[in-house]
Amino acid sequence: MSVGHYENFPVASLLLPAALREPVGAIYRFARGADDIADEGDDAPEMRLEKLRNYRMQLEPPSELASLIRRHDLPVGLFEDLLDAFAQDVTKKRYANFPELLEAQIAILKLEDGDADTILKLEADLESAITALREASIANTQARAALRKAGGQID
Repeated sequence: MSVGHYENFPVASLLLPAALREPVGAIYRFARGADDIADEGDDAPEMRLEKLRNYRMQLEPPSELASLIRRHDLPVGLFEDLLDAFAQDVTKKRYANFPELLEAQIAILKLEDGDADTILKLEADLESAITALREASIANTQARAALRKAGGQID
């Protein structure tokens, strides 16, 4: 990972409870990697979609991510939904109107009833981690502003 592109997460992850660092880090790396496939570089849309299909293999055993998903009882469907959303970003660049955009987003985020309980469990476990990430991001922004004001260099 390029430090300039992903500078907040490595710092913020230190504020997570130790038990959450590995799973949150893996989720972040997976999402960041998928986002990069969808958004970064000069690949044609067909190539990006193929790379996202191949990236999906990380969700299958015996991959390290699949082991982590099982170990922490995370819903693999959420990872699949995320990849579907990135694939949609590759193929759909414009929406006719806001209702069409909203409908597309609802379709991506729609969850089966059985997944809702899992999400609530994840939310409870990760709520403190999310708060820590937000606070670290704010602190990072404030530190960068202070350094700029003092005439310091920021890479």
